Amino acid sequence: VGTFGKAFASVGAYIICDEVVKSWLINQMRPLIFSTALPPINHAWTRFILAKMPQLQTRRQHLAQISLQLNQAISPEYRVASAAKDPIYESPIVPYILGDNARTMAKAKQLQAAGFYALPIRPPTVPANTSRIRLVLNAAITHAECERLIMQLSI
Repeated sequence: VGTFGKAFASVGAYIICDEVVKSWLINQMRPLIFSTALPPINHAWTRFILAKMPQLQTRRQHLAQISLQLNQAISPEYRVASAAKDPIYESPIVPYILGDNARTMAKAKQLQAAGFYALPIRPPTVPANTSRIRLVLNAAITHAECERLIMQLSI
């Protein structure tokens, strides 16, 4: 089972199964019975992106590297936990938890002044005393830009 949502910037999903399961799903799965087919543009887009996926491996690896680099720079617990084993790439969305609302607002303004799109996230969106800046990386960010971000976070 897989989906074509976030990674493909599309909609829809798929399942790979044997004929018995396929037949059962077609005849018993209410959402399938009462749904309509996806528009042709969605099919075309998903096929287009799927064809590009093998060519994007280098970009995915780069994104994993800078995400890990940022994670390790801002999270001492992460460094300790991963010291015993190989570091694991988790996500290009890295929470920079500052706790205090005023401190989070000040850091967001500092990052914005330095050219980073950094918005503070505060209660009630997150629990009290866990205000943060959600740092979202993408494959277009260079190592130098990541280093500059890490430097700004340490100021």
